[in-house]
Amino acid sequence: MRVDESLKKKFFAQKMEQKRLKELAAAKSLAEAQAKEQALRQSSKRTFPKSTFDVDINRLEVWGRNLGYPPMRKASDWRPVGKAPATLTRSALTHLFCRYPVAGHFYEPWLEGDPNALLPHLGSGKSLYALVPKPGVPQFGPPAVPWPLTRKQCHILTTLTGMPDLQTAYRVAIAQDFGAPRAVQQMLMNTRVGALLAHNRAPFWYRVIQWLAGQGMFPADQLLPLLDFLDSRGDDYDLKGRTVDSLLKAMRDWHRDLNVSKVDLSARQVPYEIRHRPLEYEDPNFGRPLIYNILPVKNYGALIEEGRKMHHCVASYHPSILRGSTEIWSMSVLDAGLERTRLATIEVSVLDKRIVQFRGPCNAPAKDWHILNRWASINNLQVSEWL
Repeated sequence: MRVDESLKKKFFAQKMEQKRLKELAAAKSLAEAQAKEQALRQSSKRTFPKSTFDVDINRLEVWGRNLGYPPMRKASDWRPVGKAPATLTRSALTHLFCRYPVAGHFYEPWLEGDPNALLPHLGSGKSLYALVPKPGVPQFGPPAVPWPLTRKQCHILTTLTGMPDLQTAYRVAIAQDFGAPRAVQQMLMNTRVGALLAHNRAPFWYRVIQWLAGQGMFPADQLLPLLDFLDSRGDDYDLKGRTVDSLLKAMRDWHRDLNVSKVDLSARQVPYEIRHRPLEYEDPNFGRPLIYNILPVKNYGALIEEGRKMHHCVASYHPSILRGSTEIWSMSVLDAGLERTRLATIEVSVLDKRIVQFRGPCNAPAKDWHILNRWASINNLQVSEWL
């Protein structure tokens, strides 16, 4: 009887020990599982290098204060949205300065490191028209709005969407107000147009856009040559009473005078500065060998010759080339009979590292895009979407 009791106690003790060990193992597994789940949760959360974004948002806050717009919210309360630098910067700007929604093109100067008062001014709910220069009112420093906009144009500007930058939005808002056809508005979004319509001559270009809007349909292939011509005129050049035909005639006379240049021969041979590499490419897609070349226009004499052969006004780009802001290149092809044919003239914006014009004879659209893209890739150049 005593033996049976001792065996029972021993058996019961073993059972309890096994149960305790199982519970311990289960608890350990549960703890491990919970720890693993917590680790997964932490790793799935987006973590941001705090110091990097603190520097960025603090810099934006200082810019705003320097413009007279203290932040509406604390920089420390910002919760980053997005991953790309531009998206994060927009998120920080919205947090600091915007109580109300602001169109995307007003962020663009800040993203380019050239902040102005428009974004915080509009973000606080104030009127854009209040920043437009008024006749007879003294200005201290450059105006926040360089164009002489009306109230209606200000309203259009603040409601536009899909604009690549603020200067393009200015031009489109003015054109819309004056009733310009959609085709003219599209032409005004061209990159080269933006390079020409510098806002330090905004009142003059304002009158040009007003004149364009009043002409109805305008030949798209003539816009850039015409703007080149107008760019060479003074700010007092009068457009009143001029028709499209009369202005195009004046433009053609100017082109003819450029091609019959009075620049002496020695000045024509002064070499331009060339920053990019030429291209020689044999296209394998034809039954006969075609050798394409993209070569620089090396001096003023070659520039005049390019304009004569291609029947356009590229000679007018001479001052821009001398300033170092523009390069002109010529695309040609050599066929099996060793005869060379000019195909297109290419304009490169040196500062933007971007191809902003690609034109065939008589300013017709060029066709050999595969050659242009190959050359752009070799030289790390962007091709403007508005070509």
